[in-house]
Amino acid sequence: MLDRVKERMAVAKAPLAVTSELLVTENGWLEGPGVIRLPSPRSFRLTSRARHDEPGPVGVCWHWTGGVCRPGYAGVLAKKISTYKPKKDRAASWHLVISKQGWVYQSVPFELGSWHCAVGTVKDDRGHTHRVNRSLTGIELENSGRLKYLDGRWYCHPFWKQDKAGAFVEGDDFNRVPDPKLVVETERMQIARGHGSFDGFPDPQVIAAGFVLRALAERYGLPANRCGFLHGDFDRRKEDAGPLWRNLLVDVYERAGLDAAVLTTGGHA
Repeated sequence: MLDRVKERMAVAKAPLAVTSELLVTENGWLEGPGVIRLPSPRSFRLTSRARHDEPGPVGVCWHWTGGVCRPGYAGVLAKKISTYKPKKDRAASWHLVISKQGWVYQSVPFELGSWHCAVGTVKDDRGHTHRVNRSLTGIELENSGRLKYLDGRWYCHPFWKQDKAGAFVEGDDFNRVPDPKLVVETERMQIARGHGSFDGFPDPQVIAAGFVLRALAERYGLPANRCGFLHGDFDRRKEDAGPLWRNLLVDVYERAGLDAAVLTTGGHA
């Protein structure tokens, strides 16, 4: 119930969707209609350098948030990481989260690193190797990820009820019981041929992502072949941001003025 209240409050405070050009300030913050800043302390120094040898990212890594993703969820997530209690809070953060409605919440400036990908490395133009968290901008997309069809409804991860210890709850027939709190509206389901069923990405979210990527590429001179990384490209335990987003990146690249050819040749990974 408290989560619903927080989501409604986030919706009430949300701006219009991002539908126009954005700018990146000298200290790495986005500016423009539809952008909300909720600074987080969950950051550290980048090791990568952008053009003109200034601190900055050398590419982008896309993620999905998971969760049911009711309106306001992206804002709740951004608010959640605006504080950090070591040994109590999960050590996770990101630079941006883009809501399904096209709202953009920024938590960490682009000239600092965020804690969005625990493994993996990437090389810059000088041939230097950097950890992902210290060189790539982490962008979370409000999205429920993979969906399962159970008892006539679609559910998001972890699909089934769990007790307080994290164990799955079994019904009278000893089968797992779907969790009604994880139901996703049928109209959001999309099929990725050969991969299964997933939560879709609405047009406002795709449009906002294009404007965000354009602003990043222009400010830091990001090459097209380093702006299409997915979390799952580095961490094989993960599958975000999924095959639907992989396909939509062509549209995002075109909106950002980047060459989408690298996406079809594998140049992004």
